[in-house]
Amino acid sequence: MYQLTSSTMPTRNKPKKEQAFTKERAVLKKLKLVLSAAKAENIQIYDLVRPKKNAYTDFIVIATALSTLHLKALARMAKRTLKTAKIGIISGHKHDPNEERWIIIDCGSIILHLFMKEDRTYYDLDGKLTTELTTSDNELFTAPEDS
Repeated sequence: MYQLTSSTMPTRNKPKKEQAFTKERAVLKKLKLVLSAAKAENIQIYDLVRPKKNAYTDFIVIATALSTLHLKALARMAKRTLKTAKIGIISGHKHDPNEERWIIIDCGSIILHLFMKEDRTYYDLDGKLTTELTTSDNELFTAPEDS
């Protein structure tokens, strides 16, 4: 679909789905920067859009916290980042309400999993995702290195 601009040069309008993915990718980049600045470890972003393997979400973000207090702080920062970006949170809950070792934040198109190290290893979501999917372009989501 083309439209004429004031200079009479045709420009292509982006489809709505493409615009949504552009916004989501910007949010993912910001989310990774925030989590990285907060010292989350091993932040991985899995792109489920490209292989079209999944119907329930477009991106999965997995990060590791250093302690339960750190886990809660990461969840707060992530929720604030998503709220600022006007991404609605469908649900945010703990995997096990008695223990704060795994927090899931579901935004529909983005699902964030925050784990304690032992639980991330035990549940091995990364292994399950990498056997079926290709990870997204890491250069797009690279956080600045500490100097």
